[in-house]
Amino acid sequence: MTNNLYDLRDKEYDIDSRLIKSISALCQPRRTGAKVNSVVTYNFDDLLERQLNSSGIMYNCIYTDSDSYDPDELPIYHVHGFLPQDRSCYEGLDKSTLVFSEEGYHQIYSDSYHWSNLVQLNSFRENNCLMVGLSMTDPNLRRLLDISSKNIERSKHFAFMKRLSTEDFCFTKELGKKVKLIDDIESADKFLDRHHLLNEELMRELGVTVIWYEKYDDIPEILERIAQY
Repeated sequence: MTNNLYDLRDKEYDIDSRLIKSISALCQPRRTGAKVNSVVTYNFDDLLERQLNSSGIMYNCIYTDSDSYDPDELPIYHVHGFLPQDRSCYEGLDKSTLVFSEEGYHQIYSDSYHWSNLVQLNSFRENNCLMVGLSMTDPNLRRLLDISSKNIERSKHFAFMKRLSTEDFCFTKELGKKVKLIDDIESADKFLDRHHLLNEELMRELGVTVIWYEKYDDIPEILERIAQY
């Protein structure tokens, strides 16, 4: 799995992408102290860790219930497992909770006291969280957000979500040609407006404010602006 994870990567794209760099910049400690308390990731890879190394940021990967970290280190919680390319740099990887199958997912979902659930729940209850690259459809994530949002009057978390454009919704490309899928563009616009408003309301009930973006390049641009302040 580790070999496939890295060997099958599209080599046309740099590992140190603008998005990875912008996330790393958010983790950079300031004169007044750290702005990011921790990172919770559902990814197996070590791309963020490589960028943090390049930036000279101290961190520690947490991928089992027995791991700990120094107060000067940024904890990176791999709650679904960790598969670094160079395994020699880490210990106890065989004890990592690898959530790759539906069975493994339901094992964690059904165990309320599993360390990965406790880490996520604590993050949602104690911090303001910024969620990047998530579809927000994961039932376990939504369950934990729902639990943490009890008795909270206003949203305290933020999530990037892609806004559906009329172009993407009503048209497609076949054999290099633009093909219309929906004739009534005006009705499609109204539907999309309601769709986005409904998603905002659903997320608000989970304590999350939606940050809409139209193209993926918008995300690092917004993160870079956040890092400036």
